Amino acid sequence: MNPRGGIIALRLGATLQIFDIEKKQKLKSHKLEEEPSVFFWRWVTPDTIGMVTQSSVLHWSLSGQGEPEKMFDRHANLAACQIINYRVSVDAKWLLVVGIAPGQQQVCCFYFVWGGRLGAYVC
Repeated sequence: MNPRGGIIALRLGATLQIFDIEKKQKLKSHKLEEEPSVFFWRWVTPDTIGMVTQSSVLHWSLSGQGEPEKMFDRHANLAACQIINYRVSVDAKWLLVVGIAPGQQQVCCFYFVWGGRLGAYVC
């Protein structure tokens, strides 16, 4: 459910859909090419869904008809992890992926975005 309410996102396999439940209307739909598709997803802003896939992190905006946009490749340190969180700073310059590796070790990867491009990362 969108943080503002009234909008819900649903996923079935690789198909993602966004609905306005108050207007009973489908707003967007997209089928990801990557399988398995989404391991973790959440609303990172009231207008954007963040998704962590096997190989990358995507943002899908409610505005326009665009497809999900790749933000960066998922770091190799997260390969064997179960993803438990994804966060974006208020200014959208810092992105954080959190996972738990086998043996309950927590792995965090911070990504810095500058000018719409990945600037650096720390894992």
